[in-house]
Amino acid sequence: MLEAFWCALERFHERLARRELTARQAWGLRAENLACRHLESLGYHVIERNWFDHKTLSEIDIIARHEGKLVFVEVKARESPKYATPEIAMHGVKRAALLRGISAYARKARAGAEDLRFDVVTVVLGDPPEVRVFPGEPIRAGGRRNAVC
Repeated sequence: MLEAFWCALERFHERLARRELTARQAWGLRAENLACRHLESLGYHVIERNWFDHKTLSEIDIIARHEGKLVFVEVKARESPKYATPEIAMHGVKRAALLRGISAYARKARAGAEDLRFDVVTVVLGDPPEVRVFPGEPIRAGGRRNAVC
């Protein structure tokens, strides 16, 4: 089963490299592009996008610097807020995976817990699109949750 997962992941990365995106992937990419532009307009400096850690199997949508902090950003998007707002999608399993990824990246970057923050950006892909940033508090040591995560 694990081998099938790695094969599927490899096919996904090949498709991305060739720019053959499914409709859902293109939709997600559009939301992430809007989020990046909005963050940059607010003074964030984007360092990485779609960072993936194979060891923890976690992906971080955007990693940026803002106000002296290393900020990990999860982008949540919806076509319409009619049934549920994007921020509702931040459930416990997703938070746990993100915290594993944040921990792995922070170790590689040799960043202390006081230098880290987790933000959520929501995108409603209407006409015009609506982008909102929910800045979190600094990530607390020991994996304790902050205001957003």
